[in-house]
Amino acid sequence: GLEVTADNNVIAWGAGEAGAQKRIFALRVDSTGEVVWARDFDQVGSFQFIKELPSGDLLAGINVLGVGAVLARMDANGTIIWSRSYVQPRGVVHDAVVGSDSSFIITGSTDTFHAYFPDPLPAGYDPRLFMMKLNGAGDVQWCKGYDVDPYVWYTSQFSRIERTNDGNYVVLA
Repeated sequence: GLEVTADNNVIAWGAGEAGAQKRIFALRVDSTGEVVWARDFDQVGSFQFIKELPSGDLLAGINVLGVGAVLARMDANGTIIWSRSYVQPRGVVHDAVVGSDSSFIITGSTDTFHAYFPDPLPAGYDPRLFMMKLNGAGDVQWCKGYDVDPYVWYTSQFSRIERTNDGNYVVLA
């Protein structure tokens, strides 16, 4: 993925393998393509997004196998300020929208193992869409779960959240 920052730098992220080692990475380049910083993490997972906060810090949504939906706040140099896991152990983060006060609302789902289950799905598999508001320190302000009983919440594409012109939000899934 890519994010263009306020100072026209570009942050890119992805995942790769070095032999049997799976790693996730992020890097920042300036407007001429020169590397400002690069970070890699020895985790099985993937960055879902990196968003710039009004302060210039960065918010990263990371899905890590067996850990849940992970959010990390990084400074502009890619140094992690804090990292927290939510909806453990199988949750995934999908998207985020950043508020003017560095708070953010994220979307995700509570269960990720649909790809490993054969049809029919096993009893107890009941993924839900969640939406959570967090402050700039990662503290949960509120969290809501949504289901579509009697069906399971599963879409082949991750949900997206956008702010509307009237200041409300729309979730696309």
